[in-house]
This record gives sequence, structure tokens and C-alpha cells, in this order.
Amino acid sequence: MKYLRNSKTPILQLSHLSIKFLILYKDLGKHTDLGGFLKKLLIPFVTSFIFCTVTDIDGNVYETILIGEQLWMAENLKVTRYRDGSQIPTGYSQTDWSNLSTGAYRVYNNDNSNANIYGYMYNWFAVDNVYDNGNDASLCPNGWHVSTTEDWRNLINFLGDNAGGKLKATSDLWDEPNEGATNESGFTGLPGGLSGGWADESQYGAIGSNGFFWSSVGNRYMLRNDETNVHESSINSAHYYNYGCSVRCVKDVGCSDPGACNYDPNSGSDELNCEYAEENFN
Repeated sequence: MKYLRNSKTPILQLSHLSIKFLILYKDLGKHTDLGGFLKKLLIPFVTSFIFCTVTDIDGNVYETILIGEQLWMAENLKVTRYRDGSQIPTGYSQTDWSNLSTGAYRVYNNDNSNANIYGYMYNWFAVDNVYDNGNDASLCPNGWHVSTTEDWRNLINFLGDNAGGKLKATSDLWDEPNEGATNESGFTGLPGGLSGGWADESQYGAIGSNGFFWSSVGNRYMLRNDETNVHESSINSAHYYNYGCSVRCVKDVGCSDPGACNYDPNSGSDELNCEYAEENFN
């Protein structure tokens, strides 16, 4: 295991080859006219050379992927506690779930094997807990945040045409036709479905055909098996925030040290925000 110099920061691993490649990729993309060419050509190449992981408070280890200048979790969140260690409640009936105004999570069909594949589904109040109770009440590990609307829009703009296809896994977990799916971004979007928000609504639905993701401000982003774009929706019903959706975390701003895993040439951050792979690699 490769640990960070800052022991308060979650585990993040990156090979020397990855660090050097990412520095080259960012520098060329920013300081030469090869940026557009690299963007089209090197997305699969970047995906092949990223070997980062991050660990949540429960000890779950997630693969991560650099897409453009954003470091995303490449798996859906499946944490049962907030960053401060407090438990996120679960086990509600559909009626009780639909009336919640506090954070909670669910497992699709109450089947833990689904959690291992798709992660947990959180209501909006679990995402919003950080705004009510401070950073330590976040769903995401220290140094990470629930993906924002800006994160999603930057991601979609970076990927360009067929953004949804580039985000979707090519797995047979997706129903046919899984239109345009290439996963060349490395995001590995899965069709985890969602949990209903109304008392008289089905508890679970759309597994296999749709993947739903919360943003930090309450927008939802959806991938569909029969489309190649990414849908964005905002509040559209009284129980909108009671739906259960997947969550992806994004790494906070990087640091200015080229030797760090989260190097960002535009960052003015000091060393306290820098993350380093172990120097001795086998």
C-alpha cells in the first residue's frame, strides 16, 4: 500500500509512469497547440495509465480516473458513515423513506450484491448534510467532494460528442442497445437505477437501463442505455429530494508541485494540499 505524506488525507496511489505522463499531458495541452489533438487522441491512453485509489471512512477502496483536469471516483460511493464517523441511517419502509428530511441510503432491492456492483443510493438530504453540518459531515473522503454541477458540465464539455457513451461501461449490466458505449473516459458508468421518492411509488426501478447521479446542489445527471448524451434535471416534484441516486466524488483542487499525484500547474495551493505516492515502488 502506498500512503500519503499527509496522514489525514485518504490513501491515493499513482505510479511514477502515471505522474510523468499526466504532467506531460497537462503541460502540452495547455502550452502548445496540440491541446485539441491530445484531447481526442489521448483519452483512452490516459485511462490506461491511471492507477489511483482512494479509501473512504468505512475502508472501501475506490478506483479513480483523471478526466481532463478532474480526478473522479471511477466507482459509485458505498459508504455508510459521514466523514465525521456518524452513521447514515438505512432500512426505511417506502412510506417512511418518502417522508424523510434527513440523510439516508438504500441498497437496490435490499440485495447487498447490488451494493458491491452499483454502490448505495442516497437521498438528497445525505448529499446536503455537508451544507447543514460542515465539511466533516460530507459523504466523501477528506479532500474530496460530491460532484458539483460545474464538475459535471466540465466533464461533459471535455468529452464532447457522445459524452454519455464515453462515460458508460461496456458491461453487459447495461440493457441493449447500450447506445454509443465505449467507456473511453474510464468513468465506468453503470445502470444502477434509482429509488422512488413517493410513498405509493415502486421502491426501486430502472436498473439495467439508467444510471442516476446526484450533484452537490441537487441536480441529477442520468445516463441511458438507449442514448449517447447525458441528461441533466433539476427539482421537478414535491418528493424530488427523496429519490435515491448514486453519488460520485471528485478530488478537491490540486497542488503546484509537479511531483504530486494531484499536480495542477494552475494551482496556487501549498504543500498541505499535495498528495504523493510512496517513493519506493516495487
